[in-house]
Amino acid sequence: MQKILIISNYFPPCNLTSSERIYSWALHFKQLGIYPIVITRNWNIDSTVTNNYYLPVGKEIEHHVHENYEVYNLPFEPNFNENYILKHTNRKYFKFFYPFTRLANILLENFTLRYNSFYSFYKLANQLIESNQIKKVLISAFPFYLFKIGDALKQRNHQIEWVADYRDDWNSNNLDSNANTFFKKIARIIESRSERKWLKSSIFFTTVSQVYADRISAFIKKKGHVVENGFLDENYNNLTDATFETKEFTMVYAGNVFHNQNFQILIDAVQNLIRQNFNFKVLFLGLDHLHPEYHRIRSYVWEDCKNSFEFSPRKTKAEALQILKNCNLLFTSAYGDLKGLPSSKLYDYIALRKPVLLCPSDNDYMHEALSSTGQLIYANTKIDCIRHLKNLYQDLMTNGEITSVMLDEKAVEKFSRFKSSQKMVELILKGTN
Repeated sequence: MQKILIISNYFPPCNLTSSERIYSWALHFKQLGIYPIVITRNWNIDSTVTNNYYLPVGKEIEHHVHENYEVYNLPFEPNFNENYILKHTNRKYFKFFYPFTRLANILLENFTLRYNSFYSFYKLANQLIESNQIKKVLISAFPFYLFKIGDALKQRNHQIEWVADYRDDWNSNNLDSNANTFFKKIARIIESRSERKWLKSSIFFTTVSQVYADRISAFIKKKGHVVENGFLDENYNNLTDATFETKEFTMVYAGNVFHNQNFQILIDAVQNLIRQNFNFKVLFLGLDHLHPEYHRIRSYVWEDCKNSFEFSPRKTKAEALQILKNCNLLFTSAYGDLKGLPSSKLYDYIALRKPVLLCPSDNDYMHEALSSTGQLIYANTKIDCIRHLKNLYQDLMTNGEITSVMLDEKAVEKFSRFKSSQKMVELILKGTN
C-alpha cells in the first residue's frame, strides 16, 4: 500500500477543532487505500488554555503505531514571538513591543528554514520520505508557515508531490484585509510573497468552501479543490438520549461568537415571547465574561428576562455535545456579509440531527447545508423569528418533541468526516493539478 506523509501542528490529544480534520484522515485513509504517517508536535498540555500552546513540552520524539496510522510527536519549543508572549503578556509594555517581536519573527519564519518553528518537522520528514519511499505529502495549515516545509521538501526531493490544505485562507482572507498599521502592511507584503512562492511547488491546494477556493486560487494562481469539514461519528456514540421537560423550551448556541454576528434579532424575539409567558431558556455555550463579545451580547438582554439567559465557559467536546443533544433547538447566525464561512459547529449541529434556527441567514453555505438535511429554520426579522419560535414552542408542548422538521438522513451522511476523507484520497491519488 502506498504511504502518505501528513504534516500538521494539530492532532490528538489536542482537543481543538483543527485536530479533528487531521485525525479523521489518519483514521480513514488506510481503509481508502493509502497508509498515513503523521508528523505533529507534542500536545501533552491542557489545550483549552490558549497560552499553554506556547509552553515548551517534550524532550524527545515519540513514535506511536496504531491500527490505521502511525504518528510522530515532536518536542515543542516556542519561537521568538511565542517566548515573548509567554514571558511578558502581563507587563505594561507588552502591547508596545509586541508588533516589533512579531515582525522579527515573521522575518525569521519567511526567509530562513533553520529558524522556522517547524524545522524539526522538516528534518524528520526528509528522513521518513527516504526510509519509507514516500511519494505523497499532505500539509495542513494553520500555521501557514508549514507550507515552507512542503516547498523545501520539493526542492530537495523532486520525486514527491505535496498538497497544501489551507482550511481557512491566508493573505486572501478578507477578515483582515484592512491592514491599517505599518506593521500589518509590512507583514502582509512579506507573507503574500512567501505564500505565492511556496505554493508554486504544490500540485494543488484544498480548503473548506468554494468561496475560499476561488479567493485563494485567484491570489496564488493555482487550482484548488473543496474538501469540507464534517462530523466524526465516534464523537456521538456515547451520548445519552435526551429526555425533554416540556415545561421549558431550551435553545443553545455553541462555539465562538464573532463581532459581526447579529444575535440581537433572536434575543429580542425570545424576550418578546417570554413577556407573553412563554417559557424559554437560552444558553450561549462558550461565551463567559472573559470573552471579548460577552458584554455586547449580554447588553441585549432585558433586566426582567435575564434569568432566561445563561452564559457558560467552554466545555470539553463530550460535555458540549451532551448539552447540545439535551436541548430542543440549536441556533446560529450569519457572519455579517461574509460568505463561505462554514462554522465548525455547523457539523455538530448536523450530526445531532436537531432543528437549527439560522437568524439571520447567511443565504450561503450554512443555509444551503441545513436546507439540504431538512434541519433549517431561518428568520431575517424579529417578526419572522417570533413566528417560528411560537410555532416550535407549541409543537413541543403539544407533542413532547419538535415534529415539524423532516430530516433527510442521506443528506446528513454526506457531511461525515468519512465522506470528506474519501474525497481527499481521491484527489491525492489522482495527483490532480
